[in-house]
Amino acid sequence: MMHAKRRHSVVFRLMTCMVMGGVFLSGCVAWIELNRVRTLTQIQITQESQLLARNIQNVLRDLYREEQTRPKPTLLHESITPLMNVDFIAAARVRIPNHPPVELGYWPNDKDNQMIVWPLSESAVTSGLEVDQKKFTLIQAPFKIRGNTAMVELVVDGRVSIWRTWSSVLNHISLHWFFLGIMILLGLYLLRRWFTGPLSEVLQLINAHAGAEPFYRVARNDKGEFSQLAESIGGMLTRLENTTDRLRKRERAFENLYHFAPAPLISLDPKGLIIEANHRAAQLFNISNESQLVGRRVMEFIRTSDRGMLKQAIDRLEVNQAPRCEVVLSSGKKTRNVVIECAGVRDEDGMLQRVRLALQDVTELRELQLEIEDHSRLMKLLINHMSDGLLLIDQNNNIAACNERLAMLLHTSADAMIGKPYEATTFWDELGILNHGAFVRRIKQIAGESERSGRERFDTRVGTFLFQGIPVQDQDTCQRGRCGWCRTSPARCNLSNYSSNRHSNSRA
Repeated sequence: MMHAKRRHSVVFRLMTCMVMGGVFLSGCVAWIELNRVRTLTQIQITQESQLLARNIQNVLRDLYREEQTRPKPTLLHESITPLMNVDFIAAARVRIPNHPPVELGYWPNDKDNQMIVWPLSESAVTSGLEVDQKKFTLIQAPFKIRGNTAMVELVVDGRVSIWRTWSSVLNHISLHWFFLGIMILLGLYLLRRWFTGPLSEVLQLINAHAGAEPFYRVARNDKGEFSQLAESIGGMLTRLENTTDRLRKRERAFENLYHFAPAPLISLDPKGLIIEANHRAAQLFNISNESQLVGRRVMEFIRTSDRGMLKQAIDRLEVNQAPRCEVVLSSGKKTRNVVIECAGVRDEDGMLQRVRLALQDVTELRELQLEIEDHSRLMKLLINHMSDGLLLIDQNNNIAACNERLAMLLHTSADAMIGKPYEATTFWDELGILNHGAFVRRIKQIAGESERSGRERFDTRVGTFLFQGIPVQDQDTCQRGRCGWCRTSPARCNLSNYSSNRHSNSRA
């Protein structure tokens, strides 16, 4: 049995569906999480930037309150530097009236990157503005110091929030993949326990060409759809085995009928080669084993002058279902007269696939016919040259046979008399019977005697004749007719008796 490819297996398809479903679910969750984290990160950076600006303002107020004099720039720088330890703040600048500006970090030029200005009110929280995540955002937060308006400016790098977003999303995706892996492992375990195990057992039995009993055993041990599948396969195998057994018995019976048939049988392919033969055919061809006939041409065994008749009989299969022909079969030094009957075996489209030949040995029959013909010819020659007239009447009172001497006496021919009804009152009129009434009565008595022969002498115008009747019976002592002859007085000739049945015995 051909093993199924791995990508065609049910388990592989289930696992592929699970993995693809998990990837699709993870992608959807990642997209939702990306939008959510992006929004939250933007809000967080906005809030932290506002808080940082307020903290710097508070530090500066406290610093000017403690120092009665104007603080040095280095003191301002050192006071603000600890607050700048934030990754999304690229630079900061403090501008106080009558003081040089204090800058921290890299302050970008407007040519390098166009910044968005976000004014931050001192008395209230500005709404409606957020840090841009694709470019720099300049936050300007003015405040009052000693009656003067100072300005705190922060440059927020919004691109840093993207890294925060992706980091958060990757963390969540990793967590999702972790749970997805656990779910796949659990699914594999459940598939192996509830699905793959019974299915693999059924597949192993199928690959091992197991019989019906192992499938029934699996159906008894397992409950569920696979038990029904195994039971169905077992039932199918049982029906298949029963059908195969019946077909095997029929095939064996047909083979025995073919090989041990009383008549010789051979089968030919369209090229005339013998493809099958039975025992009788081997005996007819004078060959010890029928397998020696397989592969040989049937025309090799047919007399050259008779091969055309066999070919014509095979060609007549198109119009005749069972054409016959008689040929002379030559096998070694022996020749046999064989009557061949042809039968065609066709496919579903009606095309001739093979030809079956049934052979009948008629050698003895032909010899017997020739012998009978010789005996009949000699008998006719003997009877026709007898000096006595001979007449054979069958049991239906019809003339079955007569010889030429009788036909000459009655001035007719033998062929004209055979088959006609025999009438004793008129049949012998040509002889000129002198005592006709007594003759008719006596002739009828002789014809009516079935157990013994009778004879009587009568005078006619042409001479004196001896009429003798002999009952003719077959070998079962059933009367078949009467044989009679008339003998002339001057010429004494004898005539042999014969029956209308060629195999009957004559009894006087």
